[in-house]
Amino acid sequence: MSRGSNPGQGSDSDDRRWQDAESEFRYPVLALVLATGVAGFADAFSLLTYGVFTANQSGNLIHVGMGLAGRFPDWPVALVSIFGFCLGGGLATRIRHRVRRHRCAPPGWELVAIIGVVVLWAVLARVLAPWDWRIGQHLVSAFVGAVAMGLLAVLFVRTSGAKTTTTYQSGTVLNIGEQFSDWIRRSHRRSRTARRWTMGFLGITCYAAGGGFGALLGDRPVWILAGSLVVLVVLLVIVRPPRFGTVD
Repeated sequence: MSRGSNPGQGSDSDDRRWQDAESEFRYPVLALVLATGVAGFADAFSLLTYGVFTANQSGNLIHVGMGLAGRFPDWPVALVSIFGFCLGGGLATRIRHRVRRHRCAPPGWELVAIIGVVVLWAVLARVLAPWDWRIGQHLVSAFVGAVAMGLLAVLFVRTSGAKTTTTYQSGTVLNIGEQFSDWIRRSHRRSRTARRWTMGFLGITCYAAGGGFGALLGDRPVWILAGSLVVLVVLLVIVRPPRFGTVD
C-alpha cells in the first residue's frame, strides 16, 4: 500500500503501512535506533532490579518453567510480566484500530500511551520503594513495565522495508542470518538484502547498547526512567505529520 492511500481501504493494508517505520517516522533509522535502544535499556534495568525481563518474554517463559521446577522462586514476577506484555500489545492494537477509524496518523497516540505508562512506572517505583514486601514491589513494577514494553513492541515491525523488531531480538538475529546468506548467494539482489541485514544488525546493536547503559545505571532508577521518557518524546517529535490530524 502506498503512503498516500486512503486509510479506510482495508485493515490489513493499513496495518502493514503503519508497521513500517519509514511510513510512520520522518527519520526511520533514528526511530529504529531509539526504539530498540530504549527496549534494551528497560530490559537490563528490569533484569537487574526485578530479576525478570519486561521486554524479552522468551526469557520470562524460561523463568516460569524454572520456577515450576523449584529453581526460580521469583517466577510469579516473570508470569505477571508476561501478562503485562500481552496487555500492552493488545492495548496498542486497539489504539491503532481506533486511530484508523478517526482518520488520524499513527503512531502518535500509541507513543503518548507508552509515555503515560512509563510515567506511571516511575511513580509506582517511587511510591513502592519503602515497602518491606520485595516480591510485591516487583510484581507491580514488572507488570507496569511490561505493559509499556508491550505497547512499544507494536510500534513498528519493519524499517525501510526490512524486517525489524523493537523489544525482542531473536527473530531479528535469525532474519540477519537469512538475509546475509541471500546477499552472498544472489548477486542480483545484493542491494536489497544488504539493506535488510544491515537494518537488523543496527537493531540488535542498539538493543545491546541500551542494555549496557541500563546495566551501568541499574542502581539509579530515576535516571533509567527519565532517559526512557526523553527517548520516547524524541520518537513522538519525529512522527510523520500530520501527527494527530487527518491522513491525506
